[in-house]
Amino acid sequence: MSAEPARGDAGAGPPPWAPGYAHRTRDVAPVPCAFRAELEDFRVEEVPLFPASGAGEHVLVTVEKRGLATEDAVRRLARALGVRAGAVGWAGRKDARGVAVQRLSVAGTTPEDALAAEVRGLRVLAAERHGTKLRAGQLAGNRFRLRLRGVAADAAPRVDAVLEQLGREGLPNAFGAQRFGRGGRGHELGAALVRGDAADYLRLLATPPHGRPGEAQEALRAALAGERALSRADADRLGHLAGPPWDRVLRALRRDPAPRGLLEHVPRPLRVLHVSALQARVFNDVLFARLDGHGTVEPGDVAWLHASGACFPVTAADAAAAEERAARGELSATGPLPGPRSLAPGGRPAEVERAALAALGVEPEDFARTDRVGRGAAARGGRRPLRVPLAELDWRLEGDVLELAFRLPPGSYATVLVEELRKELRAAPA
Repeated sequence: MSAEPARGDAGAGPPPWAPGYAHRTRDVAPVPCAFRAELEDFRVEEVPLFPASGAGEHVLVTVEKRGLATEDAVRRLARALGVRAGAVGWAGRKDARGVAVQRLSVAGTTPEDALAAEVRGLRVLAAERHGTKLRAGQLAGNRFRLRLRGVAADAAPRVDAVLEQLGREGLPNAFGAQRFGRGGRGHELGAALVRGDAADYLRLLATPPHGRPGEAQEALRAALAGERALSRADADRLGHLAGPPWDRVLRALRRDPAPRGLLEHVPRPLRVLHVSALQARVFNDVLFARLDGHGTVEPGDVAWLHASGACFPVTAADAAAAEERAARGELSATGPLPGPRSLAPGGRPAEVERAALAALGVEPEDFARTDRVGRGAAARGGRRPLRVPLAELDWRLEGDVLELAFRLPPGSYATVLVEELRKELRAAPA
């Protein structure tokens, strides 16, 4: 596995998924290093939300996967146990680039068969009966053990300064690059979906992540506009560019080029991922716009209680008390995951959120229109804290290898902590 290079002060420029990327520890100089030079350099272990019940039609299977995405692990385990992939549940997706210990639930098997399963890239560590299928988000957090290589001997004071500040203030809860797909532009597809621009969505779906539209995409545009039929050769080229999700779309397109009707042929999970990427982009933009107020709340905010995950509006009358609780780390301001169930803030926080949405050409109401997103794929929305506690933090520098251990809540990204050290990403100039 190749390393992610260290660029240090040179900076890599703004990523498409966060053009306003900013560092909370920007006053501390970068710590150049290589990340994920080897598979073992990224280890994550889920912290279970509950124990297995010991009885029921499902089996909670604890697995260690190496160099394997969660979806691939699910398919391989299901095949080995002779069950449908849909019979397998999981609490959280884990990156393929590393080693991960996580729980899966499997219906239609036994603990004995699960323990005996031989799966390439996967090792079954434990299996116990349970009453229900695992659902997304049913975990208490994740423990990480990371190795950063090529760290200079004189970097220890900078490492200590970054980690001390983040341990005291909390980690900015940004979404990492993984949320935005290849090329980091999944949010653009999500924006086209919720705006109701089916033709633009399909065109973007057929455009290579790192390329520019070519003849095949022009043929698609012309077909969607009713200018000419899509030839078999053009369809073959589009299928090659965009992969398996296009099979059903292209067959339907040759029958009827109406863009809106084609959306239902795009797999629902893919549409949901694109809308989720848009939500994540809006959240990141709000987070970085408010980073100077990291750890503070103000009137109009929707606050997040870290102990329970409950949210409540901050009024002018209780703002002082909320600010004191925020200073103690009990609560934090939130940013939006836009959707019909997302609590709306007031005051200045509302202005920041409206500006983030407007910059992407979408409005809050767009997320509620299921016909625009595609049947069943409408985003429910919610709130997400702008910072999260960095718990169980430990580190040591031996030679040129920095080892980090820490725990984060579900849905928070270890790569954000690494970026606070390396500081490779730079916001676009104003």
